[in-house]
Amino acid sequence: MTLHFDDLDALTRLLALDELWQDGIAGRLYRSPRLTEQGFADWPGLMQMALLDSEPCGLTTALRNGGRMRRTDDQGRRIPRSAARILAEGEFNRYYCRGVCRRALTEGLRQVEVVRARASFTPRESSLEVEGLMLDASWLLDDLRRPPGEAVGAVPGGPGSGITVRIPRHPRIGGGHGRGSRMDRAA
Repeated sequence: MTLHFDDLDALTRLLALDELWQDGIAGRLYRSPRLTEQGFADWPGLMQMALLDSEPCGLTTALRNGGRMRRTDDQGRRIPRSAARILAEGEFNRYYCRGVCRRALTEGLRQVEVVRARASFTPRESSLEVEGLMLDASWLLDDLRRPPGEAVGAVPGGPGSGITVRIPRHPRIGGGHGRGSRMDRAA
């Protein structure tokens, strides 16, 4: 199933792209152990193209071609075909979330809303717990700027979770600090 991003428009794409460029300049681009040397060399350009005018499915296809994904890990175990999709969706979503946070802050909003980007018949309990939360956009942006695996929050939710954020449809005044709470659920 594909992911649906409510605020994936030209402005959010531009802000997400700026986040990618900042990571590149600072030498903070994520280096997946599942990428080959060629894959890592191509990674910034592929992600840039996806953020400019594509979605994760286009990035997945690009990763699966050109010898960009490793076939086995360091222990010789076969890497599943889904690895390209999981990497593409996860990193695209992370930059998208960063773009949404920056957009919210630019528009004078303090919060973003946690939503599901992928329909699920059996959503994870952890996903259900965060859906509808209003999170502090500045806090989340700082958290998402950490390398994957070092972020402390539950958004974007890990590989395959289908959790993302959007500009709140009915912004609230006040509240919404840090990770959010049951009291910060969207109305």
